[in-house]
Amino acid sequence: MTRKQKYEKGLKKNIGRYYIFRILSKRAYLPLIAIYAVEVANLSLYEIGITIAAAATAQLIIEVPSGYISDKIGHKNALVMGTIITAFAPIAYVVWPSFLGVLLGVVIFFVGVAFHSGTMEAFVHETLLELNREEFIAKVMGRSQSVGLLGNAVIISLVPLSYVVDIRLPFIIGALLLFINVLVMLTLVSPIKTRKKVSELEVVSFTNLVGALH
Repeated sequence: MTRKQKYEKGLKKNIGRYYIFRILSKRAYLPLIAIYAVEVANLSLYEIGITIAAAATAQLIIEVPSGYISDKIGHKNALVMGTIITAFAPIAYVVWPSFLGVLLGVVIFFVGVAFHSGTMEAFVHETLLELNREEFIAKVMGRSQSVGLLGNAVIISLVPLSYVVDIRLPFIIGALLLFINVLVMLTLVSPIKTRKKVSELEVVSFTNLVGALH
């Protein structure tokens, strides 16, 4: 196999890895955050409100510079960095079972997500352009959403069951899944010729922010 063939094979694998990313990038412990915040961290309604506001504000602030940084350091590097950041989020719940832990866990996750927003779509677009398959972009995006939703549903249904074993276990499992996602991002093959700026594919808006919070 020639170097060009290996390169093209790696580009094709980017699509499958994108599907895996969509499955693993969500919080497996999501259904338990509210329960943990109230029963373990003993948060008041006021503190819960502060946490939600802080997360939204942090992501909104980092959204624009994250796209610029992504275009400067390369989309693969930005995806790896963002995924590493999100992987540390659930650890905060384990280390600090308090208001601080919940606050850090939520804010850190959404800061990492800001580096994913638009960047992965740009990376996939670059990949398909390099493979001369740009016409498949809508199909790939649509399928990734279906695969991601199905995978997320399975994981989010199963992981919380470990809560009865140990209240920290779902967050530890969540961290492991996110670190696996880091490894997946490291195996991506960056397109050489085609470059799409994040700003070309995403408009920062309230709608995008709300969509990312799910």
